[in-house]
Amino acid sequence: MSGKILSASGYRPYDYLSSPIFVDGFLADFYPVSLATSITESVVESTRVKHGQEYIFRKRPRAEWFDYRKNQRMEPTDLTVETVSMVVGRAKGFLLKVDALDEMTLPDFNMYIAEWQKDAKEQLALSMDMNIINTMVHQASACNKGNAAGVKYGNLQLGVTGAPVAINKDNILTYLMYLGIVLDEQNAPKQNRFVILPAQAQVALQSNPMFMSQCASGSKPLILADVVPNLAGFKIYFSANAPAYNDPSGKIAFPIVAGVKNATYFAMGMQDTKAGVEDVTSWGKYWKGLAVFDWKVVRPEFLAVAYATIQI
Repeated sequence: MSGKILSASGYRPYDYLSSPIFVDGFLADFYPVSLATSITESVVESTRVKHGQEYIFRKRPRAEWFDYRKNQRMEPTDLTVETVSMVVGRAKGFLLKVDALDEMTLPDFNMYIAEWQKDAKEQLALSMDMNIINTMVHQASACNKGNAAGVKYGNLQLGVTGAPVAINKDNILTYLMYLGIVLDEQNAPKQNRFVILPAQAQVALQSNPMFMSQCASGSKPLILADVVPNLAGFKIYFSANAPAYNDPSGKIAFPIVAGVKNATYFAMGMQDTKAGVEDVTSWGKYWKGLAVFDWKVVRPEFLAVAYATIQI
């Protein structure tokens, strides 16, 4: 007999964690900063989000003006009411089970549970970021992407599948301005504009000749800045969660999303969490949680997409 209590089939043994000496704390894991609340508008924060809850967004009515001549009979304009609805229909849950014997013998047991719950929140945030960005890519107005982008003139080339535009250190600012022009043609607000760049684009941006020249002028170069400044009217976000595709051209291409926060609304709430729930069939306990959330693109004309390769 080894003296070790055996585990039932399917239950992970934690005996190897019961050695007598542990270094304080845990090895650090680092996560990218979540973008969900930075690139979307939150539903009224005081509202407790529930699964199945419906939110109605009202669009501003459009006014019409007519040319007028003396004594002309004018036709009335109807007041149109246009709405967009979002029904909260997404949910994710977690369920952790630990046997009572491990709870009694595992050093710093409560710290393990706290770190596990913290990681669960981080993983949920990263998952939501990837899905929200993908939604924006596919639901942005067709006039705001492709090789005829621009609702008024259609003369901007932002790349298509099979023929992505090539962004490099010399033209990256030009393409940011193109995205801005596309939004301007849709009368998108200048406030709260953002653009999500893949992590590789950081090299191209920081190597841009305009920023490199700042070193010679005595200004603080971008590579030494703590925060990337707003450029071309956009708050810049670099994300390792930006979508990437194996383009038919044989290159890795990135859909670069730019837009206004209120183009997309986001609702998030934790419906229920329970800790230390006893399992009546064994000497085990459960930690479980249920996150309820959703998002909706309500103004697709306020989103623009460039499909590009990044040359570094």
